Amino acid sequence: MSIFYVSKSGLDTNTGLSYTKSKLTIQNAINTAASGDTIIVGAGSYNEALSINTKSLNVYADGIVVLDRSEEHTSE
Repeated sequence: MSIFYVSKSGLDTNTGLSYTKSKLTIQNAINTAASGDTIIVGAGSYNEALSINTKSLNVYADGIVVLDRSEEHTSE
């Protein structure tokens, strides 16, 4: 089982396997993770709608985390 990190200073092209290589979005970490993995989300406001579907994940906040869909941006 793996631990993936998300932070406001991360990049979705990072592995997410350490805080210094964190991912930028929670959804990218969810997409990368397998069932049973853990995601640690760094403090900040994340403007995204999350979809976990069939995975069983452990998701923890490291500080105050706000999920705000009001400014959600989508690309087609």
